[in-house]
Amino acid sequence: MTADQRRLVSELFDELVEVPPEGLPAALGRIDDAQVRAEVASLLQHVGGGGTQQLDETVAGVVRDAASSGAFEGHTVGPGSRFGPYRIERKLGQGGMGEVYAAVREDDFQKRVALKIVRYGLDSAFAKQRFEHERQLLAGLEHAYIARLLDGGAAEGVPYLVLEYVEGQTIDAYCEGRPVEENLRLFLKVCEAVDYAHRNLIIHRDLKPANIMVTTGGDPKLLDFGIAKLADDGLGVTRTMHQAMTPQYASPEQIRNEHITVASDVYSLGLVLYELLAGRKPYSLTGNISALEMHRMVCEVDPPRPHVSGDLDNIVLMALRKDPARRYRSARELADDIERSLTDRPVLARPDTFQYRAGKFIRRNRLALAAAAVLMIAITAGVAESLYQANLARQRFDQVRKLARTFVFEIHDEIAKVDGTTAARQLVVKTAVEYLDQLSKSAGGDAGLREELANAYVKVANAQGYPGEPNLGKAKDALVNYAKAEPLFVAMAADDPSKLMSLVRFRIRHGMLKALTGDVSGADAHYVETKRILEPLVSAPDAAFAAQYEYTRLLAYQANLLNDSKGDAVSGAALLEKANEMADILLTRERTLDTLKLAQVVLGRRAAIAEIGQLKASLSFIERERGILAELLQLEPGNPVFRRQRALNQQTLSVAWYDDFNPSMENPKQSAVAAQRYLELAQETATADPRNTAAQFSLAIAKSRLAAALRFENATEAEALAKQAVEAIESFETANSSYLNQSRIPRLRRIHAETLIAKGDTRAAVAVADRGVTESRALVAQRPKDEGVRFYLLANLYTAACARLKTNDTLAARERLLEADYLLQIQLKGVPDSLLLMNTRSKILTALAQADPAKNAEWSAASAGIWKSYSGPKNDFVSAQLARIR
Repeated sequence: MTADQRRLVSELFDELVEVPPEGLPAALGRIDDAQVRAEVASLLQHVGGGGTQQLDETVAGVVRDAASSGAFEGHTVGPGSRFGPYRIERKLGQGGMGEVYAAVREDDFQKRVALKIVRYGLDSAFAKQRFEHERQLLAGLEHAYIARLLDGGAAEGVPYLVLEYVEGQTIDAYCEGRPVEENLRLFLKVCEAVDYAHRNLIIHRDLKPANIMVTTGGDPKLLDFGIAKLADDGLGVTRTMHQAMTPQYASPEQIRNEHITVASDVYSLGLVLYELLAGRKPYSLTGNISALEMHRMVCEVDPPRPHVSGDLDNIVLMALRKDPARRYRSARELADDIERSLTDRPVLARPDTFQYRAGKFIRRNRLALAAAAVLMIAITAGVAESLYQANLARQRFDQVRKLARTFVFEIHDEIAKVDGTTAARQLVVKTAVEYLDQLSKSAGGDAGLREELANAYVKVANAQGYPGEPNLGKAKDALVNYAKAEPLFVAMAADDPSKLMSLVRFRIRHGMLKALTGDVSGADAHYVETKRILEPLVSAPDAAFAAQYEYTRLLAYQANLLNDSKGDAVSGAALLEKANEMADILLTRERTLDTLKLAQVVLGRRAAIAEIGQLKASLSFIERERGILAELLQLEPGNPVFRRQRALNQQTLSVAWYDDFNPSMENPKQSAVAAQRYLELAQETATADPRNTAAQFSLAIAKSRLAAALRFENATEAEALAKQAVEAIESFETANSSYLNQSRIPRLRRIHAETLIAKGDTRAAVAVADRGVTESRALVAQRPKDEGVRFYLLANLYTAACARLKTNDTLAARERLLEADYLLQIQLKGVPDSLLLMNTRSKILTALAQADPAKNAEWSAASAGIWKSYSGPKNDFVSAQLARIR
């Protein structure tokens, strides 16, 4: 196409874009140049999105005429023809911009694909831009329910995309005649794919049954991101430059050419869901419908109820609200409501009352959410202060207090279920706590307000820095607010015995927070006091479910403290066995969200039973925990805590297969497979909420775990991962200093040194290992009674010695090994049958044999003698070590 032709296309397009559809045939007919006419026609159809049958037929005719007159550049494409390295089998579909074919690549390997080809020349700047846009979007999407981009490029001057070929049916055809619940389960997977795209900042904009295929295996595949857009495309707004869409499945804001957000995709999902449930469309836009009537139907006429069930009807109609701000905020939220309806739980969708509208005020995008929360709380706080000054007594006080409760216990709890709201959640609760602090000064001995304030302190602390949950990495701030809550919970239990379980639950969580922030004695004191309260309640013949539940949880956390901070894995395992028995009983009695969560907590800890040498049992518990997590994620697919635990399950599996010191299967290859999956799941959670420091922390640990196992096969990649992990935790420590960060840095630095040794960069390995030793010494000085901290000092000394052995500095290596062995023997006096310590000592003595050739035989014999002296319970690991040295 020449420059004059391109200029003519631009001028004619600007002129004809305002012409009504019924006038286009005549207007297009007046264009003499067939190639120009085809280009303008295709652009007009793209703008209209196939809005009328007349426009579709007009464009199709123009394109056929252009094709027959040779106006298109490139070869004829059809069944049996070749396009680049692909042989065309059959046509799958077409749109205004191009056509899609089933094709097979035949140059070096055979693979059936979906080939998307521009049907007019590469000179079309618009077509080229669109294809490049779609290619860039798809390149960033890797999801089981989204058709993958395989390749792309240009052949014979024509751009093309190569996509995953999906064998199956469109979702409406697949669902016809199937049970409602089965169709809803399938639709949940579609929501998962859409939510994934949204979390990657991509809005599809053309969701309809034709773009959702269902494979022969029963899984959906989302297709055609040709008119998708980035949620933030650099334009500062989300308005489309051209109104590309399918009107039958378009949202009101698309029809009005307004800002497009994820709410538009939610609306289209609502239309698809309506059709799947009711077997019909909510309104029809077929035939020669005018643009005015189309606008009225989509933007003004409320769809009739699908008449499936009360909850499902409300869910569909909520997704189809004309105002984007009053729909579900995300595809995940829509999916969560469907899940609630399937399990007979209350849904968010309900009749449109004033209370409902108020509750929906902050359910928008994150920035609006935070701004609205601050504004509303500030306003109500001001109102409360004014009312107090005016002595308008208790009635107004109660009204304002009720609004505060709404923010803390309704709005907060709803947004906590959504990835990416960590900062907003902390802002909502923190501001509300400040407000409740003011209320409490005038409330006297109001027990109800005291309880609200105690729970609010806990909620804001969890958002600030409770490890294992979405947080901002401010562990010190979390400890401050837990300390504020402590006397309130104690007073509640003293005044009202029915609040005793509230105190117990708080004490267990507070103890866990203390343990994870390095206060071992404080955690131990909390656990002992809580156990003193619970044991009489649990031993009673009619023991309450709540007491048994909390006692089981307490045993699991006590076991965690024994193993990680006191180095007593054997005693910890005994507690876990008891906890596991109780959890199984409770789960048999009631298989609910709470009992499943309890079972997961216990199994997650018991899965680490490899620490006492029970390797086969460990794999069994890991598998059981994975099954429990699958159930939990079915109940709450978006719960970030469950998603994180799913990742940690793979971490435990990786450690069971191989660890430098813990008893393991000693299989680094299998360990790396599990660690790779751990990293993928951790990355998924971290990407969903970049402000969630807990998720970013887990991602760093996952990289280090993979590095530890991968260094034996790919030292270069392992070293890069290990370095990234250390740098990430260091950045967290710089931003918010905490024991959690400080204690992990030398551990991760030791693994970095090991990868450098494997890579052959011994000089760097020595420097990194020595830095780890220095950091570990500083931690021991701060917490001399923490057995975990003391162990990692000797572990770092061991690695520093190994690095020096690689440089033939045997004297310096021997000094570090002897110090490590001295420290280790001190620890062994407290727990003489600790397999972690025995295994580590065996490694140290073996290294000493290398560092001290004169005593090689003596050190080697001592290493072998470690296992001959073992007197603890029989287990897989010790049996394997004894077999090895025989």
